[in-house]
Amino acid sequence: MRNIKYGWLSRLRIIINNVLRDPVKTGLVVSCLLLVNFLALPAKAAIPEKINIQGVLMQDGKPVTAQTTVTFGIYDVETSGTTIGEKGVPVTPDDNGFFSTFIDVSSFDLAFNEPYWVEIKIDNTELIPR
Repeated sequence: MRNIKYGWLSRLRIIINNVLRDPVKTGLVVSCLLLVNFLALPAKAAIPEKINIQGVLMQDGKPVTAQTTVTFGIYDVETSGTTIGEKGVPVTPDDNGFFSTFIDVSSFDLAFNEPYWVEIKIDNTELIPR
């Protein structure tokens, strides 16, 4: 009797031939492939086009705790330039003036592989630098 060594491709071909001969195994393999395909679908979902902004609002050295509208402008340059988009977002800081919010930038036509600068305005007062 000869000792025959098979390469991985030959082994794979033998396994596939054996599976295709048995309808139960064929159905099981097809079901597994479909399951893997459907489980991979959420991985193709679009990236949420939101930017998380956190900050602390202070006025005269004291935390601001009242709801305040903060306007965020998106720029592609550090100084000057024209705004790509602007959103006013109401924020309610905690007792220490801390706030956290998301800016929905889906309407700004941003390429998320480039740098951007965020300009912040509180009561139409621009905070410098961007």
